[in-house]
Amino acid sequence: MELRSHVKLLLDSMPAETSAVMPPAIELRRNQAARLSRLTQHTPVWDVKDSTVPVDDREIPIRIYTPREQLQLPLLVYFHGGGFCIGSLDSHDERCRRLANELGWKVIAVDYRLAPEHPFPAGVEDCYAVTKWCAENAPKLDVNPSRIAVGGDSSGGTFVAVVALMARDRKTVGICKQVLICPNTDYYQSHLPRKYDSYSEYGSGYLTTERGLSQFWSWYIENAGDASHPYVSPIQAEDLTALPPSLVITAEFDPLRDEGELYAERLREAGVPVVAIRYDGTIHGFLGLFADHDESQHAYAAMAQFLAD
Repeated sequence: MELRSHVKLLLDSMPAETSAVMPPAIELRRNQAARLSRLTQHTPVWDVKDSTVPVDDREIPIRIYTPREQLQLPLLVYFHGGGFCIGSLDSHDERCRRLANELGWKVIAVDYRLAPEHPFPAGVEDCYAVTKWCAENAPKLDVNPSRIAVGGDSSGGTFVAVVALMARDRKTVGICKQVLICPNTDYYQSHLPRKYDSYSEYGSGYLTTERGLSQFWSWYIENAGDASHPYVSPIQAEDLTALPPSLVITAEFDPLRDEGELYAERLREAGVPVVAIRYDGTIHGFLGLFADHDESQHAYAAMAQFLAD
């Protein structure tokens, strides 16, 4: 399929890509915060509040979205994207508001530690710790302990896959379902041979670039020996059995498309119930970039149906 007209319009308006070195992560975060500061409208949600989760000698910030006054709501613990290095509660606030309303579930967003200051496994351990805490404190949160799901986009989708593996391996949290939106599932560096055709086809000219992905991974992974660890590259896990039913969403013009779809296939081969949906004509991050267009509306509806079934 050709690019959707609104996607092409955005891409045509972007400056040409250069070979310049990417700015440091702290500058990328500053630029993102400046863009967010110009947003003045937020989708109304019945209740939104910030809190923290105590872990060891520190606290992990979270934001709790409650769509309505009802006892024992199901819970979606959400991990934002941003290449393991950028993103925040604010960067995905609008998405979480919409998820809470569309799903009718309580949503808890996790402000996990970011690389390069906090490389692997800091961020994903934070996501796991919050998910475990939610299960242990279900009565306090007024959520149904048997209906706790995890979801996330891009690198947050990586954390979804890994948290599900951790919960299974550590025999702690009963995760009912997982939602992976355009996930990274395999470590990537531009100097290594390409494993997936989508990198060569869509790694330049579609906002999310090979160069950018390679840089983010290099900030996240300090020890190259960790690259094949299943908690880094879940697609490298030898055993994918006994994982929760999974929804895997991909985009046609996304360098991460092939690894996401292969992960869905590997889950299916391991006996995990899987719904895999590719959105044609669009790019990585479409849920945030084109929130009011058909593909995003369909994706929210698909998530609601998957979690409700």
